[in-house]
Formats: sequence, structure tokens, C-alpha cells
Amino acid sequence: LANRRQLMDVSAAGSRTTDDTGHYRIFGVPPGLYVVMASIADRAIGQLPSDDESLPGYAPTYYPGTTEVAQAQVVSVGLSQDGGGVDFSLASAPTAALSGVSTDSRNLPARILLDRSRRSGGFGEQPRRGIVGADGSFRFDNVPPGEYVLQSLGPGRGNEIEPDFQTTFVTMEGRSISGVAMQGVQGSTISGRVTFEGLPASEKQPAVLLTAWPTDFDRSPMLQADIAKTRVGDDGRFALGNLQGPRRVRLLQAPANWSLKAVRVNGFDVTDGVLSL
Repeated sequence: LANRRQLMDVSAAGSRTTDDTGHYRIFGVPPGLYVVMASIADRAIGQLPSDDESLPGYAPTYYPGTTEVAQAQVVSVGLSQDGGGVDFSLASAPTAALSGVSTDSRNLPARILLDRSRRSGGFGEQPRRGIVGADGSFRFDNVPPGEYVLQSLGPGRGNEIEPDFQTTFVTMEGRSISGVAMQGVQGSTISGRVTFEGLPASEKQPAVLLTAWPTDFDRSPMLQADIAKTRVGDDGRFALGNLQGPRRVRLLQAPANWSLKAVRVNGFDVTDGVLSL
């Protein structure tokens, strides 16, 4: 995402719990390159990790024993090949709590996500989802040291309109941080018209799928499900609403034999340019 390598859960393999001696076995792993991570907290495949109870002082650890994903060692798995010896210990770290209140523009409770900041480089991790109370209060326990991005997102408003949104950076250094106030605000709208070069006026214009893709997921929603997209109809007109952060207009889906030629704003070609919203 945004020119940054992103770790992805492997649904075909899943996660496993170690036995009482610390041993584990993950079977059915497709061939490929993998990063192995161990955590006290439950990070179930196919969903965001919730912020449940876990042992303080132990951070999510990547093989061969580092808390920094950028320093993780990649494990190669071949076809019909068993891999062993991927042994490591959970790393101790001065973990701390992060808490505050997350609401949308109408002062209703809003989702809260925590992830390593893209500014820290390396790989991107799966974000943690905070449990938000009826008053919007949230808390993340046992957060290891590092630079993080905290994002507040209101309820969805349909495919074409993104949720109310706010983002902020937090540096954890082993001391708890409380009283973080996050309130989502509404963003900008971009609108326009799609044309097909050389298409006879008598022919019906084909449908295309457009989005305003973020170029910085620290300043825009980090989950793809929250990024606005729209299917352009017969008249070619479109609108994408509540956008924040730098974006590029991108064609997600086009009919056969058609491709994107140019994106113009007020007559200027911005096909490879970034729109600051």
C-alpha cells in the first residue's frame, strides 16, 4: 500500500496456539515467503485483532525474536516442503496503555484503529482495533514502544462516501498515555465526468469503477473497506465524498479494450499527480 510492503494474514493457513511446552505446528501453508509472528493476544485470521487482555511486558514478536517487523526474517516455504526450526521467544518490552475518547462529527461513538506509522518505514502490520464504549471511550493495553498512527472512523455512509475521519500520531515510550480526544470530521468531495474517446454518441457509455486511492495511509483510512469507490453510470458523472489526505484518482475496473488515458482537473493533467484533500 502506498509503495510500502504490507503484511497480510494467510487465511489458507490460519493461526495456531502453542501447547504447554511452547511448541506449535501450522499446516496447509501454501508455497511462498512468510513472516512468523507470536503474540499473547488473540490475533485471529480474517478479522482485526481486538484489544483483549494479555500479559504486560511482552510485545508481539517476529521471528527470529524482534519486536520490529522491519527486522523480521522471512521464512521460505516450498511446494510440499516441511519447514522446521522456526524457534524464537517472546520479547520483553516496556509496554503501556493508550486510552481516550473516539467520536464522529455527531458526537456518536466511533471506531478506533492503532497501527505502526508508515513514517517508521519497513513493513506495515495489521492494525489493532480498540473496543469503544457507549461514551466513545477506548483503551489499548500493552502497546510496545514505537511510533503509531491512531485513526478514528465513524459509521459507514455507503460506497461513495467515506466515514467521518481523524488521524493523529502517538509515540509510545513505555509510559501510559490517557485523555486522547479523537473526533472525526467530514472531508472533501471530488466530482467529475468520465468520457470515452472515440465512442459514437449513439452508443451507450460502458460502466467503470473509480476510486480516489490514498497515497499516505497515515493520513487516510488504512482499511480498504473504508475507501470510497463508485460505479459510473450512463451519463458518466461521478462523485466521491468525505475524502481526506492525499489521493490519486484511479480506475479500478474498466470494460474490455478500454484503459485510462488521462485524469484532468480544471484542464490540467493530473493523471500521475496527487490531489491534496
